[in-house]
Amino acid sequence: MCCASLCLKTKSFPNESNTHLKKRSEKKVLSYLSAQKKEGWFTIPFNREQMASYLNVERSALSKELGKMKKEGLINFHRNRFCLLKKKIQN
Repeated sequence: MCCASLCLKTKSFPNESNTHLKKRSEKKVLSYLSAQKKEGWFTIPFNREQMASYLNVERSALSKELGKMKKEGLINFHRNRFCLLKKKIQN
C-alpha cells in the first residue's frame, strides 16, 4: 500500500496538525498535576522521562507541552517542582 493510499484510508496526513493529540497531552498533564496538589509548589516523584512514560506521551511532546503551559501562565516549574497558577486548572 502506498503512502497516499494509507493516508487516505486513515485520514491522516504527515503534514497535518495533530491538534487532537496535543489536546489529549495537555489534558493528561493538567489532570496529573491537578491531582498532585491544589495550592502552592509541590514536588512530583518523576523526572521528565518517567512522567512521559506514566502519562503515555513522548518525552519531547511532554516537554513542549509543559513549556507552552508555562508560557501561557498556567503553570510554573523547575525540574520536578510544579506550581499551578490559574484557578481554572485548580477547579
